[in-house]
Amino acid sequence: MKAFRPSAGILISLLMAIGIVGCAPNAATTSPGAGQSQAPAAKKILVIADSYEPPAITQTFINNAPSSAGNNIMRIVHEGLVYTPEFQVNEPGLASELPSIDRGTWRINADGTMETTWHLRPNAKWHDGHQFTSDDLAFTYKAGRDPEIAGTGVSASDRLIDSVSAPDPLTFVMHWNAPFVDAAITGVGPILPKHLAEDLYLKDKLTLPGNPVFASGFVGLGPYRLAQWERGSHFETVRFDEYYRGRPALDGITVRFVSDPNVLVVQVLSGFADAAISSSSSGVSLDQALEAKKRWEGTSNQVLLTRSGLAVWAEAQYRAEYARPVGTMDSLQVRRALLQSINLPALNDVMTFGLAPQVDSYFLPDEPARPTVESHIVKYPYDPARAAQLFNEAGWSRGTDGILTRQTDGQKLALDFWVRAGSGEKVASIVADDWTRAGVAANPYVIPAALRTDREYEAKRSGFLCCVRVGLSSFYGGKLHQRQINSEATRWQGINYGGYTNPRADSLLDQINSTMDPKARLPLEQQLVNLYTSEVAILPMWWEIWPQLLVQGVKGPRVNAAAPTGNIFEWTKE
Repeated sequence: MKAFRPSAGILISLLMAIGIVGCAPNAATTSPGAGQSQAPAAKKILVIADSYEPPAITQTFINNAPSSAGNNIMRIVHEGLVYTPEFQVNEPGLASELPSIDRGTWRINADGTMETTWHLRPNAKWHDGHQFTSDDLAFTYKAGRDPEIAGTGVSASDRLIDSVSAPDPLTFVMHWNAPFVDAAITGVGPILPKHLAEDLYLKDKLTLPGNPVFASGFVGLGPYRLAQWERGSHFETVRFDEYYRGRPALDGITVRFVSDPNVLVVQVLSGFADAAISSSSSGVSLDQALEAKKRWEGTSNQVLLTRSGLAVWAEAQYRAEYARPVGTMDSLQVRRALLQSINLPALNDVMTFGLAPQVDSYFLPDEPARPTVESHIVKYPYDPARAAQLFNEAGWSRGTDGILTRQTDGQKLALDFWVRAGSGEKVASIVADDWTRAGVAANPYVIPAALRTDREYEAKRSGFLCCVRVGLSSFYGGKLHQRQINSEATRWQGINYGGYTNPRADSLLDQINSTMDPKARLPLEQQLVNLYTSEVAILPMWWEIWPQLLVQGVKGPRVNAAAPTGNIFEWTKE
């Protein structure tokens, strides 16, 4: 028997029945009568309900940690050189300006090497009052690239940055061995406090990842500082008055960790939280958000539907030592047939209620560069008849049981479809149904929560992995590059989870990242998107939308936020 999971509406009714909703903290209080002393003004605390509690605030040394995309608390208490309030919008953060070729702070040398010079804000301080300087950045670079504690780096900055230097407290220079197109927005990762972590690093660096400075005792550079972190319950912060942008508007922000999406919604609808935020694969679902929107008609409460710029993908297993059936993913016809067997328009309607455009590549339909690459994107409309033809061309035909069977060896086309908990269960069911109709013995599998952070476990799966959430910047950052294949040699670091390899694609990607002239980059970008889509290197599912629930008076969240709390300094409430 399935466990009973009450809807948000039922939970609200239950809460009202026992009087909890009426006790909401925002309820009006009786004004003092004549002769009574005026009570001090209540502190302005913003309460956020969030479904994801990260293992640490900065995950620099957590080798098997999931992507930090869902880490909303980090942006409340910490910042970097670059501030990204919206998708594809980059502004100076702790840097006073971004490196610029025109200003001479981004210099390409005659020998092909490069330098980026970062000038830092003179008034930036750590939460303990210690001055932030270029020495913190140099220490971050050193510790963050130490293979004994951080694993083997696989990103472009790991490969291309030869060294760094700190000529004075407010100047930081990165020395590159080759040009890199995103160098002006590439720092050294989440910044570490040298004055707190260096001694431990020098004496016993293997214990550094577990140091409280990265969790319960975190000292950061953001607008709010950590006051208390009660694991499994809440994350409490207070205003940092010496924040370099100025005094934050709120007295503090409290994040409540609520794993059940239904309860997450109830937290807001009942007045116990000012906002419920979503990101990555967890949080408020779209159907819950749209139900809340109906409830809130005629009020000043808001349901914000944020396009993250990320698409959801299913990643095949290409590595022969793990893939089953053997040799399946080597066949282009099979990959194309699998994609054309999925009713993507129907899937998009279910997962986004038709609010997102159809996905066919890593370029959004309204991406500024889309018109220049449109004709190079190979599209695969839902076509079961064409899929059947492709399977047949690849040597697979239906057996007496209706399952596709390889004519050469009698192998059944049985494919695992792994999903991460959250919205994954729903897509696994839909894709499995579509593939079953096509003759595939599809086996949906939900990764146990206890193994969610085990990248080695995911890497060694036999079939597909969904739902991987990446966008244009991740593909240009090497999503399908051979260097990004996660393996034992890299301590399972890397975002190429399926082991896809294509030397020509890697060469195009390297050229794209080292070509500074947009006109020269364009033909390379056109060739790359054509290659990835013609090869069906990775299966597109849908463009992601993050719903946010905001009660009346909450101001600041942006529709195109790079992350729900990406511009948290601008948030306030009346």
